[in-house]
Amino acid sequence: MIHGAKDSPLATEITITIIEKLVSLLPGFISRKYYSQKRLDEAVDIEARTVNPVWVGLGGYVPDIRACFTISNFTDLTWRVHDFSAEMWVGQPLAVVTCYDRPDIARRRKGEIFTRCFLNERQIARLEEERKKGAVKATFYVYAYLESKIGLRRFHKTIENCPVSF
Repeated sequence: MIHGAKDSPLATEITITIIEKLVSLLPGFISRKYYSQKRLDEAVDIEARTVNPVWVGLGGYVPDIRACFTISNFTDLTWRVHDFSAEMWVGQPLAVVTCYDRPDIARRRKGEIFTRCFLNERQIARLEEERKKGAVKATFYVYAYLESKIGLRRFHKTIENCPVSF
């Protein structure tokens, strides 16, 4: 042992820094254990909006699809949308709608997520065919990455029979 090492200010500073890091990690570790993925899947619900969840604009200069989703947050955490996308199927895969902003969903509140996708000629033709057949229903496979104080978490949800408005 080096003489006087226990009284060294550098050793004291290193020890204090290590203790501070361990103490700062402890609440996050406990939160991650408390909020398991199974518990979060039950407490965070993703649904299509009840009124006009999907709009298809075929007559504009740039045809597009707009879909609106609601995230119900029943946890004590505030979530920020890190990435949100949904595959839209009308019989078969049609498009992927994406959220371009990063809204916050406060604890024990609901948040609206607005998504959009621009359409190409092939997608427009498929939608026109479906519209001629009658009422169009879509299925969404939602992939949401939400971030909070416990880190980034992935949520996956299937939403069926969403009415499509033209």
